[in-house]
Amino acid sequence: MPNPAPDPPLGIADVTCPFAPVRLAVSTPFYGRGSGGAMRKCPYCRQEYPDDVERCPVDEHTLTGGPPAPLPPEVPAAPEPAPLPAAPVFSDRQMRIIELTMVCVLAFGYSFISSLNTWLYSVAHPAADAVARASTTDELPWVGMVVQELSVLAVVWYVLLRRGKSFVQLGLTWKRSDLGWSVGLYWGGGLAYYLVYMGCHYCGLTGGHLGDAAYSVGKHLFGAQVAVMAVVFGFINPFFEELIARAYVMTEVKALGGSMFLAVVFSALLQASYHLYQGIPSMLGLAAVFFLYSLFYARTGRITPVVLAHLYTDVISTLLYSLHIKFPR
Repeated sequence: MPNPAPDPPLGIADVTCPFAPVRLAVSTPFYGRGSGGAMRKCPYCRQEYPDDVERCPVDEHTLTGGPPAPLPPEVPAAPEPAPLPAAPVFSDRQMRIIELTMVCVLAFGYSFISSLNTWLYSVAHPAADAVARASTTDELPWVGMVVQELSVLAVVWYVLLRRGKSFVQLGLTWKRSDLGWSVGLYWGGGLAYYLVYMGCHYCGLTGGHLGDAAYSVGKHLFGAQVAVMAVVFGFINPFFEELIARAYVMTEVKALGGSMFLAVVFSALLQASYHLYQGIPSMLGLAAVFFLYSLFYARTGRITPVVLAHLYTDVISTLLYSLHIKFPR
């Protein structure tokens, strides 16, 4: 049989007795220092032992200290993600140009293209009833136009809100004098339209009279009868056109460094451009009306009288067309 492992050699440990103020010499097994060279200590008798001893051989207390715990393996750091490309930074002037372009395209882009298409068709097919071919009495198209105009007005409201403004800063407030001004603008616009249209008529630009032109426009817009949603649209459209094509556009053109005269001309031509479906003479007559409206807004900064004058025009024209349908000439 193999010989058992010999007992560790005895040594003398100098221990202080906890019950009396004397020092004792205690025989303890002799331990050499561990491979790490760190010593453990008994918390009771304060004896030091090599790091491979777990308990004090004198009082059986668990030793403290020893070699430090091994460090966890170093985990390589995850590679940093590639930096995202920097967002483009626009100046205030560039942002105004972008916003102005977006609003004009959203508000009037489709109307301009549709109007141009109707006019080109009438030129290519002069014998056809080009104006009446697009007429409809359905409610759904009018619902769509109401939703579109309210949506674009909401976009303009948001654009203004970003700049700390609202429609009030564009002049949409109420004064008692607005009623008188609106009536004056209505009659002044009607006179301007009549003079320009009759001038085109006497110059040979149109073969029809003013009443025929108004009847053709009504037939194009309403068809055989006026839809209910067309009446609703008639009350929304003046706010849509005048707040955007007049107040907002003129304010932005002026803020971009243009003169007030340029703002007046740009606003009038923009608004007249999508009325081309009514024909060149009617479009020129409307351009004169819109020029008058723009001059008033440039002088006063108030859009409420202009909205009311436009509202009178739309409502009265719709009413006259309805009466004309019921009581033919």
